[in-house]
Amino acid sequence: AILLTKSGAIDLLGQVKSKKQENRQTELEVIKEYLWREELQKEFGRAKDLWLPPLSKFIYLKDIVNSKINKDKTNSLCTIIGLCDAPNEQIQFPFSIDFLEKGNYAVLGSLQSGKTTLVETMLLGLMKKYSPKELHFYLLDFNGNHLFSFASAKQAGGVVTAEEPDKLQRFFDMLDEIMSERKELLRERNYKDYRQNGGELPAILVVLDDMENFR
Repeated sequence: AILLTKSGAIDLLGQVKSKKQENRQTELEVIKEYLWREELQKEFGRAKDLWLPPLSKFIYLKDIVNSKINKDKTNSLCTIIGLCDAPNEQIQFPFSIDFLEKGNYAVLGSLQSGKTTLVETMLLGLMKKYSPKELHFYLLDFNGNHLFSFASAKQAGGVVTAEEPDKLQRFFDMLDEIMSERKELLRERNYKDYRQNGGELPAILVVLDDMENFR
């Protein structure tokens, strides 16, 4: 306690303590000493941070593909393409896309923003998860032949570039035939229902890189 005079000044006489008082520990000091002595901070661990650590600059697919999302093959045609950071919810989780559930996807972004890298990541994830009996993909590469590295994949039906108009026309003719055959086979069902009921026809995925050049 501090003793104040009428004028509000501190009365120094009120600050005089006996030697016994000077040696007496405060309650806070006793508790602090006890905690350190028992090392309770090790037992309980450090306090939870207000924010999760930022995502790494480089995130490798092999480090996240073992998620539960990537193990369901019966009712989905999905793959993980990265990690999502939701600071307000204090969670970080694998981000996935599911063609069987959502249908078509469009990847938008400015120049050099990573659109082709996302497509490559998606293809690699699908290749690791689905066999050629489960998935066929056809690549329309109108962006500098970046997708040619997937041409030798067992799931790849072919790669078409902007310099191959005849090949592109043959591809669309083939696609029309496949769609007609499947429309007859599936009748009133969609492909998702067909898969869930044990159908064995592979899914067909058409990937177009660079819509602007394709037009």
